[in-house]
Amino acid sequence: MADFDDIDALLSSSLKKAAEPANSAGVADAIRSRVAGGDAGTTVAGATAPGWGGGGALGWLPWIGAIIAVGAVGATLGVLGVFGQPTETVRADDSALVNSSLRAEAPFAACPGGEPIGTLPAGARVLAVERDDDSANVGVRDPYDVTATLWLAAALVSSDEGQPQISSLPVGEPCPEIVIENETPSPQPTPTTEPTKPPNAPGDTTPPTVKPGAWSQAGVYGTGSAPYCNEFADIVVSVADNVGVTSVTAAQSHAGSSITQIGVSGGNYTFRFTAGVYSYPSPDLPVTVTFTAKDAANNAASANKTITIYNTCLI
Repeated sequence: MADFDDIDALLSSSLKKAAEPANSAGVADAIRSRVAGGDAGTTVAGATAPGWGGGGALGWLPWIGAIIAVGAVGATLGVLGVFGQPTETVRADDSALVNSSLRAEAPFAACPGGEPIGTLPAGARVLAVERDDDSANVGVRDPYDVTATLWLAAALVSSDEGQPQISSLPVGEPCPEIVIENETPSPQPTPTTEPTKPPNAPGDTTPPTVKPGAWSQAGVYGTGSAPYCNEFADIVVSVADNVGVTSVTAAQSHAGSSITQIGVSGGNYTFRFTAGVYSYPSPDLPVTVTFTAKDAANNAASANKTITIYNTCLI
């Protein structure tokens, strides 16, 4: 009987480990409770061998049968994912689907090519059930919800040897199109104030006044009113305007001479005239210098000044 007692103890220990609390079948809990209370088992009717009628290891045979039945049911439910186990085996109605595994960690989306919403670990077993038009993405059954499909990049899915090609799977539904209608822009309020006129807005019709003064600082041979050739003379031009002067320029009529602005102070603009050389037998050469002033409204006014270059450097 010692051998049977050992078997009985082994079965009792195994049943305690196998009987998980809250098993939905309830059988495992019942066995665990009886074993913990010291129940030796039930009698098998018609038994003639030792131990069949009064306990021992063989007295547990009816319970073992129940465990086997529960195990079969649990295995079936496990395949369906009811107990949260990954789907590894194709059911009878899944003969056209593809048993596969993942080559690497795989982001998954709710539709082909959609935004990732989670990841499956590398090496996970998956059941491919559908594909998109070009087989770039494959839909696999959610290991934890058989009613849902997760979409992965097909390059990350490795079909088991002897399984159908991914391209043989049915084509699934694409991601739905989301159309955003443009809202009509709100009308902009009409300005109630007059815009500020720019500085050069029309309305000012009064031109500046331009008054050239006398020549000064003539060359060493000059009299103060005009230079000799290759010498210079300065002149101050007084300019005024009712709004404001924006520019004062000067031009002269002799190609060999020049005139430039060398200073300004208030409304006084100083220009320097440099006399050029002219050819013999020309007499003293009169040169016309024109000064022009403009205001912000682009009104312009000019004034001329004549200067004579003394003929003392003939060539």
